[in-house]
Amino acid sequence: FRYSKRRLEPPPAELAARIVRRTEGMFAVGLVEEVEGLMARFPAATTAFQAIGYKEVRAALLGEVPLADAPEAVTRATLRYARRQRTW
Repeated sequence: FRYSKRRLEPPPAELAARIVRRTEGMFAVGLVEEVEGLMARFPAATTAFQAIGYKEVRAALLGEVPLADAPEAVTRATLRYARRQRTW
């Protein structure tokens, strides 16, 4: 059998722009409020709050970092994750 492999990989600048837009969208539709609600309902759920986005917003809500810095932290974490995926 013959086969060919294809890989879909956008240019790094395009991927970074898409990640920034996605992060902005997450905050626009209520990521902070979602995390607040989850923290109130499940205060001991430490594993669930390790996901990208939730971790950074939770740290801000706990006063560990300013809330204004959370979107940039989410973007940085997502970019690092995307780089690890490309490397793998």
